[in-house]
Amino acid sequence: MISVYFSPEVELLIVTVVITVVLGFINNALRDKLVGKDALKEMKNKQAEMRALMKKTDKESRKKLEALNAELAEMSLNMMGKLMPLMLFSFVVLTAILLPILNQRYGSYNFPIVGSWIWYYFFVALITSFVLSLIMKKFGKG
Repeated sequence: MISVYFSPEVELLIVTVVITVVLGFINNALRDKLVGKDALKEMKNKQAEMRALMKKTDKESRKKLEALNAELAEMSLNMMGKLMPLMLFSFVVLTAILLPILNQRYGSYNFPIVGSWIWYYFFVALITSFVLSLIMKKFGKG
């Protein structure tokens, strides 16, 4: 049997990227199911309309902008209510299951620049999420 050894930095990098990508895809799939693609598309269209109205200065455009702003706030609140269980799921998976395991494995290791493994995890997850969202937007999935 061949054993492969990675440094803790590389190992945690791989683990973090995998966790972030898996949770990202799960969140996207469940978001589409919970909220609906039509509702997400409608919200994007209203946001585009709102950006166009912001460039205008006449009173009628301002009134439409205020009404659209209120409508978007209502839609956002509705979506947040639907997405709350999804956020709680991600939070529970991370804090109750994964973070204790990662802490046991990397808690005693001092990572360069950031020090603690949790900061290393945070920064890698942040960058991975950003790159994943760019990729998903490019391919029309985000």
